[in-house]
Amino acid sequence: LYDTFYIGIQSIAFYSEHGQQIHSFENIAVDGETVDNEKCMPVLPSNDGWIAAGDEHSLLFDFGKEARVSCVSIKCTHGACSPKEVYFTDGMVPAELLSDSPIPRYANRSYIQLAGEPTPVDGVKFRLPSEFKKKVVACEQLMEHLNANPPARGFQSFLSDDGKDVFAFYQQGCCTRACDYFFGKDPAHSVKFVNSLVKRKIETVVENAVNRAMTLKELQAVRTIIVSDCHKKKWKSSRDGKTGLAPDDV
Repeated sequence: LYDTFYIGIQSIAFYSEHGQQIHSFENIAVDGETVDNEKCMPVLPSNDGWIAAGDEHSLLFDFGKEARVSCVSIKCTHGACSPKEVYFTDGMVPAELLSDSPIPRYANRSYIQLAGEPTPVDGVKFRLPSEFKKKVVACEQLMEHLNANPPARGFQSFLSDDGKDVFAFYQQGCCTRACDYFFGKDPAHSVKFVNSLVKRKIETVVENAVNRAMTLKELQAVRTIIVSDCHKKKWKSSRDGKTGLAPDDV
């Protein structure tokens, strides 16, 4: 609740990995105390909502059987509450909340610019993959395309039509996942590692199978090189020699 030390909850909704709301559950403990409806009352159901002071609180729920919860939505519609809704996902592909006005999975504010000068995304035209007839679309149309054809991993990068910029758009709840994919958890360390690699003599055939292996750190270095050089050096598809590539295409 704004300008107070209180937390307010009027409703909590749980969603499965398929986006279906889980209706059968019971609040069995509040802040470590078992709900007995006398000394300890449940947070839900409640007519007026639950308000408590302090920084941390715990609620324990019993679903009656094993349940995979992929998304939790917490609402408080009190006039002094800000924000009025928060939701948490498993960080993979968030459950699409089923309502009359479902929240779009992709929006033009949810992106990372991977290459080019800092550019407002709204005025950029984007190239779609070659299998689509209309290959160049505005940002709004790109969002419609992504919401109609959401990538399974929760993000995808696109080249601007002029080839100057690369943007990666991520599904709501997948920002960290997208950043980790393109940059790793410690980008500065990855760049330093790439610069420290000693150039090795390239052999046509490596007889010892063990020496064909690549360490995980070297794979991280490969990722760093791809993100750094793909756009800068204008990498093209080896299939036709002319299609420009985005980092996750490589």
